[in-house]
Amino acid sequence: MGRPDAESAIPRVAQMKLVDYVKSLEAQNRLLRQGLIPNGGGGNALQSNLNASLPPELRPGNVGNLGNVIWPYYFTTFGQNPQQPSVQLAPGTSQVVSFVVTQEAAFIMTQLVKVVHQDVAGISTYKDPDDFDVSVSNANGLSVVMRDASSTRDFMQNPIPVDSIGDPGNPTVFPTPMWIKENGRMEFFVANAPGGANTYWPKFIAFGYRIRTDAYEKILSAVTG
Repeated sequence: MGRPDAESAIPRVAQMKLVDYVKSLEAQNRLLRQGLIPNGGGGNALQSNLNASLPPELRPGNVGNLGNVIWPYYFTTFGQNPQQPSVQLAPGTSQVVSFVVTQEAAFIMTQLVKVVHQDVAGISTYKDPDDFDVSVSNANGLSVVMRDASSTRDFMQNPIPVDSIGDPGNPTVFPTPMWIKENGRMEFFVANAPGGANTYWPKFIAFGYRIRTDAYEKILSAVTG
C-alpha cells in the first residue's frame, strides 16, 4: 500500500483505528439495509433502532458540530477537468480519469462502482450489467488500473477488466477501506484494447465517508473508550 507519509498529521496507529471504526459502521449499515435489526411495532421503533445502532453523527437529521463529524459521501470521476464528466475511448486508446478529495475533509473509500456507456449507432447507450446478453452487458476490451496519485500508492500490479468492478446495484466492497487525504487525487488509467469495434465512455463512483482529521482524537475516544 506504499510507505507511510512521515508528515501526516495522524499517526499510522490512529489511522488504523479510524479504519476499523468505519468498518464497524459499514457492518451496522449492512445490517440495517438487510433488515436484520428488528424495527419493532411502535411508531417510533425505526428511530429508536437507528439511535441504538448508529453513532450520533450518522443518525438521520443530525448534523452536529462541523469539526467533529463523519458523514457518508461519494465522488465521481472526471476527465481533464470537472466539466468533463466522462471520456471517450475508441479502440486502441487510453485516458486517465480521476476524482480529487476536497480540502474540507479526508475521504475513506469503502466501495466502488463503474458506469459504462457504449456508442451504438451514434447513441450513448448504457451497458446494463443485468442484461442476459453479454454483448450488451459486457464492456469487452476495457481495462483499468487504480492509483493514489498524491501518495504514489499503486493498488494493482496489472490492469483488470472494468467488468470485474461492481455496478450500482452490486458495488465492489473493499476488504480494507482506503484512506485518501485532503486534496488527494485518485486516478483510474483506463484503456480500450486495440482491434475492438466498440467505443466506450467509462465513469467510476467511489463511496465512503468524509472525516475531519482535526477531530480524530475525539472520534478515537468513542472507539476506545
